[in-house]
Amino acid sequence: MAAKPKTKAQIERGKLITLIHVAKNELALDDSTYREVLQNAVGKTSSKDCTMPELRKLLDTLKSKGFTVTPKEPQPDVVNHNQPMLDKIGALLADGGYPWVYAKGMAKKMYNKEDLRFCNGDELRGIVAALAYNKKRQSTKLQ
Repeated sequence: MAAKPKTKAQIERGKLITLIHVAKNELALDDSTYREVLQNAVGKTSSKDCTMPELRKLLDTLKSKGFTVTPKEPQPDVVNHNQPMLDKIGALLADGGYPWVYAKGMAKKMYNKEDLRFCNGDELRGIVAALAYNKKRQSTKLQ
């Protein structure tokens, strides 16, 4: 039997709980400290037991302790057959701590293309190779 599709409210609730756990990790709260914050904010010991207003209140509490919500950087729109290469570029960028703008700059510098979506497969492979080379170079610097 197939699982019932989630309602919009269930999806929103799940996103809010995920965001709360991201805040917990970003603020480096251990489990007991997190549960204490949860208890003080909404009187419960698990975010799973909270209602939507309580989850919002908990998120506001975590924001007051220094958490800031940073929206995900949108992934560039590229023709679908280049998606695996784009995923590899995204992984190498994340590994090196670089934003997508860095790869766009590489496309401009290496191939005179304004954006990654204008690169063909060979050009994307060149960007992957350059990022991999940079990763290798950075790892040897640290040794």
